[in-house]
Amino acid sequence: MPNNNISSISIGKEIKVLRKLLNETQSEFAKSLFLNRVTICHLESLEDVKDMTNDIAFRLYYLTSKILQSSCKEDYVKEQASKIYEAVNTLIEESHRKRLEK
Repeated sequence: MPNNNISSISIGKEIKVLRKLLNETQSEFAKSLFLNRVTICHLESLEDVKDMTNDIAFRLYYLTSKILQSSCKEDYVKEQASKIYEAVNTLIEESHRKRLEK
């Protein structure tokens, strides 16, 4: 039986699914993150959230938190945003913890 958690699917595929659920092109999604389309293309090819820069992680954290707070987004969109939010939040917390240890 397949496992449907974030670790069974690459973070890039999770991001692509969210973008498609939002019915946005790569260019439109890039605009909402203040990035360019090429960066979104690269982001959608990432296998592991740890390959993401902190800057992009913070941008995704902000975007997904806004989606989760939105009263006009469908539950399935919020569920997908939640997966990315949790993965990015873990990355940010680990990065913060490493900085404190230095």
